[in-house]
Amino acid sequence: MLIQHGATLTSHHLFNAIRTGNEEIVDILIDAGANVDIFGLNGRTPLIEAAEGGKEGIVRTLVKHVTDPNTVDGNGQTAMFAAAGRGHTKSLEILFDGGADGDRSDTNGRRPLMRAAKYGHDEATSYLLSIGAAVDSRDLEGQTALFKAANAGHATIVSQLVEAGARLDLKDKLGRTALWKAAKSGHAYVLTKLLDAGASLDIKDNRGLT
Repeated sequence: MLIQHGATLTSHHLFNAIRTGNEEIVDILIDAGANVDIFGLNGRTPLIEAAEGGKEGIVRTLVKHVTDPNTVDGNGQTAMFAAAGRGHTKSLEILFDGGADGDRSDTNGRRPLMRAAKYGHDEATSYLLSIGAAVDSRDLEGQTALFKAANAGHATIVSQLVEAGARLDLKDKLGRTALWKAAKSGHAYVLTKLLDAGASLDIKDNRGLT
């Protein structure tokens, strides 16, 4: 093999193998000394790349070799965050079992649960709640996962969050609630769910509007 004959390993070899999902090549490269903690041109580590791609076998391998499964990219986002945004629940499980923090925020205060809720990944949302993700954590805009789900019209996730104890009438930095988000975005079914759960229609935002 080329490696045995002195070929130089670069980060491109490892990242390319991850993107194509070639577990055998990843194993060979790691055995040959590839740096699993390196940052690619996009500011991401191999583990973050594999997690976002849902490459479960590769995630499992990398978790065993990385220095820290909570290493972040340029936006402060971890592999858990990347997997949550794509709905890769199995990758989330592997990462968590390997020591990853399931509730770490990025530079904007956003967490994996918010990411899963925003993009409609109900299974990932359920899993993150099951491992203790804080349902009412806020990002820098003052919004929780419930805001994200309501704004996007993800009724199933809204129900999951409500059942997990999400506070219905929290206000964001503009004084708006999840109910306001659902109404503004035209998601009637979500609006009905929130009202049925006890959300208030009478809360005013920072401009005095309901």
